Amino acid sequence: MQGIKLLRCIFHHRRVSIRIPDQKAGAAITVYYTGFSASGKAAIEYAASILRDNASADTKLTILASWERISTSGVLAQSSTTGYVSGWTIDALNPNVIYPVALARRLLVRV
Repeated sequence: MQGIKLLRCIFHHRRVSIRIPDQKAGAAITVYYTGFSASGKAAIEYAASILRDNASADTKLTILASWERISTSGVLAQSSTTGYVSGWTIDALNPNVIYPVALARRLLVRV
């Protein structure tokens, strides 16, 4: 499969391969920091640069990053979405699924 990029990940304990469309990379990423050291900011900037280089140019991400102690043992970091959208509101293939807002917006654009 020459020329086809695949993102391999684990989703609900199953290995999934997602085809990455051949689009111009260069997402717009804005990061807001709270409580980070200089080295911590550098690590997040590095991770954001990987996202920027691999996401399409029409992708816009806002990251609200805060450095604080996590009470769960063995957890290095955690993240969450800003909200959810029902599949039926975006005319998704499966209307009974609830999608994170960023993914729902992406699906809506492709309709």
